[in-house]
Amino acid sequence: MAPFPADATLVAPIGIACRHDALVEDERSRGRRLQVGEVMSRDVEFAAAGDTVQQAATLMGEIDVGALPVGSAVRTLGVVTARDLLLRVCAAGRDPTTTTVTDVMTAEIHHCRADDGVETALDLMASRHVRRLLVRDGHDAVVGWVTLSDISRRLLIDSGTVRTALDELSGR
Repeated sequence: MAPFPADATLVAPIGIACRHDALVEDERSRGRRLQVGEVMSRDVEFAAAGDTVQQAATLMGEIDVGALPVGSAVRTLGVVTARDLLLRVCAAGRDPTTTTVTDVMTAEIHHCRADDGVETALDLMASRHVRRLLVRDGHDAVVGWVTLSDISRRLLIDSGTVRTALDELSGR
């Protein structure tokens, strides 16, 4: 697996660009390693294998997410993303009321563990070109999601580097 590039930048919603390694180093300087379990979302909704694309899209809108795992926590078949729906249904002219999520889902599932460091999750996301990972427990059951937004938000909020920059910008 290719490491996350040291010069890669994460862009905060407030427009401040920060290097991933500097933010993770700030966590280390406080004597701890930030783990996936500290930033992941534990509320995971699943699309059933027989659900139509329309049902999945409706659920995604209701719970405000960009992807749903397909199957169950113990038997995950794939992941259906908003991009899958856009390209494999809308752009292809398929009927969302008859096309099932298994027809358009991405079958390759990328995951990490709750006790993995966020560096591991970031490296995996970068090498696989994804923005989210399922989080599995020791029995391979899905216990959460971790997204690039979850990690960057936490690192930015906790970062002394960012806090100092914000203080300087506000004149404190």
